[in-house]
Amino acid sequence: DVTPDADNGAGVDLATCESQGAGHASLCHRWVDEDFDPSQRAYYYLRVLENPTCRWSVRQCLENGYDCQNPTTNLDRDCCDPVVGLNRTACTDVACENTDLLTEHEARCCLPPVELTIQERAWTSAIWYTP
Repeated sequence: DVTPDADNGAGVDLATCESQGAGHASLCHRWVDEDFDPSQRAYYYLRVLENPTCRWSVRQCLENGYDCQNPTTNLDRDCCDPVVGLNRTACTDVACENTDLLTEHEARCCLPPVELTIQERAWTSAIWYTP
């Protein structure tokens, strides 16, 4: 790893989708393969992890002004859904021990929630070594 501490303070404000924290402006590192054997083939590549960003659905909800207090549109219902939306507080009093006793909406609170942020990953093309 180029940075031994992956927690660089970067985050995202879910109310605005604005990035928080500086992250790293640039990274530079020299790495040496201690097990390199010039008589054997090898390949190397780099992997990177982006700072967190809002999931596209969160951006869509914020840009279109969803309303969980008076959900009248499909967008409101989707954005306020406790599993995939921004209204996670709707599930605070739901007991999931017996989902047969819950309404359909309450039962959705017992499903694993979709993460509201994502971190993109990327990698370079391989660098091949042939003796």
